[in-house]
Amino acid sequence: LGASDNQPIVGARVKAVDDSRYTLTDIEGHYRLELAAGTYDVMVSGACIESDTVFGVTTVENELAQADFSVGQPVYAPLQSSINIIAQNEMIGGTVLMLGNDGTGVMSYSISAEAISPAGTWITVDPSSGVLQPQEHIDIDVIVQADTTNDNIYEFFGEVTVRSNACPDTVVTLPVLVTVLDAKNP
Repeated sequence: LGASDNQPIVGARVKAVDDSRYTLTDIEGHYRLELAAGTYDVMVSGACIESDTVFGVTTVENELAQADFSVGQPVYAPLQSSINIIAQNEMIGGTVLMLGNDGTGVMSYSISAEAISPAGTWITVDPSSGVLQPQEHIDIDVIVQADTTNDNIYEFFGEVTVRSNACPDTVVTLPVLVTVLDAKNP
């Protein structure tokens, strides 16, 4: 069930820890996971929900055991639709990407940066992964080091991709435009 609204979570993945088999919750939030008799740690995870584990669930042959989960739902807060940077040639510069979780569950994220034109390693992000608690926001540093010395290209294009367990989108790609100023003295 959802922690904030007590409504069923459909399509959550339920499995015993260290077991590759899993099942999904149905429209009522119920699941049935067949396990041999023993004691298990049972976890729930999936897109749009935070992960949770119930420890020490004991199963007995030909009997039902029950493990209930109440999980929060992270919500990606779209605080920006693009990233625009003015940078000096041959110097480290950048800006921040504002990342937020407006939901009721913990949001885990990873962020990658890709240089498109020109190709290379002129763009990075820091930190590149982490977690945000419900209603928490963070500034991610988008770092660029543009060098136009050999090609006189003054507009750099790239992408920053945010992957998370949040809704409405688990993958968000933001375009990056860097305008390079050819001034040696700030």
